[in-house]
Amino acid sequence: MQFISIGKKTSAYYQRWAISPEKIIEAKYCIDTKFFYLNDEEAASTRANIRKSLGIPADSLVILFVGRLFDRKRPFDVLNVHKALDDISIIHTIAIGNGVLEEGFQRQAKEIPRFHAVGFKNQKETRDFYYAADLLYVPSEYETWGLVVNEAFVAGIPAIVTNTCGVADD
Repeated sequence: MQFISIGKKTSAYYQRWAISPEKIIEAKYCIDTKFFYLNDEEAASTRANIRKSLGIPADSLVILFVGRLFDRKRPFDVLNVHKALDDISIIHTIAIGNGVLEEGFQRQAKEIPRFHAVGFKNQKETRDFYYAADLLYVPSEYETWGLVVNEAFVAGIPAIVTNTCGVADD
């Protein structure tokens, strides 16, 4: 019998159950990197256009959340982190997503300066928002992996994730 491990956390989990490392096969969660990649000129233009459309100055620090708006993803943590950073006027936060918490999330977001809750975006639109951002924030209670991190890395932005995201140790 063989066990497929997606990342270090899965491998460690198997080993805690006394699965021999020789029986663990490494695999990867993958994305289409060609789709998410923009050359330098396209990236700069996309960044400027998205920021301009939201009224975000070019020298701002932009935090991005991409995820469904339901409890496990902890979208209200994104609002709370932004509020905690309120005295840093160069910080803007963009939240992409919809879901069962959308009504309350949108209502609260409208009350917060420099917080941009833009609702659902398709994959191409989401890709463009990665290029407008400086940092991805994934506050999820848990994630099997967290493919948004892979997508953000293609766009060249770092990510802050909870230690309960599968991608956290990789």
